Amino acid sequence: MFRKSRTYRALVGAAACAALAVSAIGCSSDAEPSGGDAGSSSGGIGGELTIAFLSGDVFLQKMIDEFDAEYPDVTIRDVQATSNTYQAQIRSQLDAGQGPDVMHIWTGSGNAMAAKIVGGAGKLADLSDRDWAAKMDPAANALVALDGKVYGHTAVQNPYGFVYNEALMDELGLAVPETFSALLDTCQEARDKDKVLIALGAQTGYLAYAIPTQLANSIAWTKDPEYLNKLAAGDETWTDSAVWKDSLTEGLELYEQMIDAGCFPDNVTGYSDDAAKQMVAAEDALGTYIIINGLPTLQELTPDTTFKFATLPATESPDDLVLTSNPGSAMAVNANSKNMDAALAFIDFLALPEHEAELAEENYGLPYTTSTPVEFPDVLSNVQGLYDEGKTLLFPTAHWPNPEVKQTIIAECQNLLVGAQDIAGVVDAVQASFAGE
Repeated sequence: MFRKSRTYRALVGAAACAALAVSAIGCSSDAEPSGGDAGSSSGGIGGELTIAFLSGDVFLQKMIDEFDAEYPDVTIRDVQATSNTYQAQIRSQLDAGQGPDVMHIWTGSGNAMAAKIVGGAGKLADLSDRDWAAKMDPAANALVALDGKVYGHTAVQNPYGFVYNEALMDELGLAVPETFSALLDTCQEARDKDKVLIALGAQTGYLAYAIPTQLANSIAWTKDPEYLNKLAAGDETWTDSAVWKDSLTEGLELYEQMIDAGCFPDNVTGYSDDAAKQMVAAEDALGTYIIINGLPTLQELTPDTTFKFATLPATESPDDLVLTSNPGSAMAVNANSKNMDAALAFIDFLALPEHEAELAEENYGLPYTTSTPVEFPDVLSNVQGLYDEGKTLLFPTAHWPNPEVKQTIIAECQNLLVGAQDIAGVVDAVQASFAGE
């Protein structure tokens, strides 16, 4: 893929070498960056630029290659890692005053590499003066800004849910469930045909808690459609919100019923995200549960398969179906970048309107608000009505007040999956973590 020699190094220490590839490539440009601050021409930008992002991000790799064609005097080193490794090691580097020049971050405040956490700690450059910052969707801006400073660029949200092999579902005579009882029935019908409905990679941390959290989000919406806005605005607190706590309890109860109904593989915590996708490719499972921008890697395993997306039902009424979307990934600049001009040029390059549109198309992203025109990809056609009706909720992690909540719910849900924790214990631990306990 790269035009220059490929090298390897760890993010931090030799232990990560086996997992992380770092490639040195040349990059070039004749274009002026949109912010106006990164240099007036390609001649003013050179040197080495390190860009860190999650492994498997095909779009960002493509952007790096295109940036290569624009800026001949910049040598890029790309650092890639899975999310669990990435968060800890990049944050450790930043805390040491080092780290990549440009990096993937998460929106909101839900983990140690989230915009408001790492930006608020002074580790990210303030990008408020970039031309694109004033044009970002207000909902997107709210996810990457703190105290009037913009710490990252984000453009789209990515639906979170069940991606399935459409032809295999039809072949087995199975229908996409629109009620929770139908979901349990479908899980049993799949088992009767020696298949698993949902290949869940619960060994990969975020997937252990994703389904009960999505179900809780949907349940909470039926109780109060404004619940998440109230929590995000600080009108209510996560610790004191009865709507959230009751919905989380109900979501976990439904999750436990799904486990008992055989919706997931046996020994589900033994499957990583990649292993779950392999199950789908082998047609041992009808589908998997992912953020939709993970579809390209699944499609690479089985390029002739047509996939469709569905949201998992949490109630007995199809009218209660709600589309839950993961806040889109964001890119940020290290406040201590050793090559600030090139770093800003790359962020500006990503923020060009044509590249934002390309991101939406290639990563199946949707604008944060329905006021922006969007051409729905076929894979998301089942949920277009929900989006058009405004029945879309962000995954609540972006609004969680501290990174400990996510780590707690991952550990407790994995314990629940192996029978080492009960629902009350999960809820108590999560609610305590909101208060930093």
